[in-house]
Amino acid sequence: MNNNKSLNCRLCKEEANLVFNKKILNKFLVNYYKCPKCESLQTEKPYWLDEAYSKSNLCEDDLGAAYRTLRNHEKVFILSKILKVNKGLDWGSGDGLLCRLLRDYELNFFSSDKYSLPKYSSKFLISDFNNLDLIVSLEVFEHMSEPNSEIDFLFKQKPNSIFISTLFYNNNEKNWHYLHPDSGMHIFFYSKKSLKMIAKKYDYNVCFFDNQYALFYKEGYISNIKLKILKLFFNKYVTKLIRIYLTIIPAKGIEKDKKYFSK
Repeated sequence: MNNNKSLNCRLCKEEANLVFNKKILNKFLVNYYKCPKCESLQTEKPYWLDEAYSKSNLCEDDLGAAYRTLRNHEKVFILSKILKVNKGLDWGSGDGLLCRLLRDYELNFFSSDKYSLPKYSSKFLISDFNNLDLIVSLEVFEHMSEPNSEIDFLFKQKPNSIFISTLFYNNNEKNWHYLHPDSGMHIFFYSKKSLKMIAKKYDYNVCFFDNQYALFYKEGYISNIKLKILKLFFNKYVTKLIRIYLTIIPAKGIEKDKKYFSK
C-alpha cells in the first residue's frame, strides 16, 4: 500500500481522493480512490496483476461466469438482430465461448483477447477491426489498468456501436462484492457519469440498461424507436423468452462454419 492520499485518475486525469483500503489477493493492502470529476472508483496503480493472472484470466470466485455468458448471448443476439449487424467483434473474449455461441446462430462474430487464447473461437480471431457494426466488451472494462489509453484504442476503431457490461459504481462501500479483492483483477469501477464523459469525448451517444449494461452508438446509427425496442427486449422477462427461443431453433451456424473450413 502506498501512503498517497490522492492520485491522478487513470481515466480523466483529475485528482482522485483516498476513500478506503482493502486487502487484495489476501496479502496486499491496497488503497481505493474516488475521482470527483468522473465519479469513478479505482485502486492505486495495480502492481499485483502478474500474480493475479498467473493461474487464469478468470476470477476464481466469479461463480456466475458461465451463466452470465448465456445471459450475454441472449442480449447480444437481440442487439445484433435489431441493429442488423453484419460484422461483430467480442473484444476481450476470454475463452471465446460467447463468440462461438453467436456464430452457432449465424451471427458473423469474431474474437480478440490479448491475454487469453479464445479456444472456442480460435478459427475466428482477428486483429483488423475495420468495418465493424458492433464491438461487445463484456466484463472487461473493470480489468483495465490504464482505461484512458485502452478505451481510446477501442473507440479509435470507429465501430458503429460498442456494447459493454460492468457493474456501475454508485458510491458503494468497501464491502461491495464487485471489488473481487480475492482475485485482484477488478481495478477500475465506472460511474454512469464517467461513461457519459467517454461517449462525449468520442462523439458517441450512450444508453444504459439496468445497472450493468451500456450501449455506445454513433449519431444517427440507432433510431429512438429501435432504442425503445431494445429496452423492451432487455426486460428480464422478455430475455427469458429469447432464451427459450434459442434452445428451440436449430443452430445452423455450426454446419455453416464446418462447410466453410472444409473447402
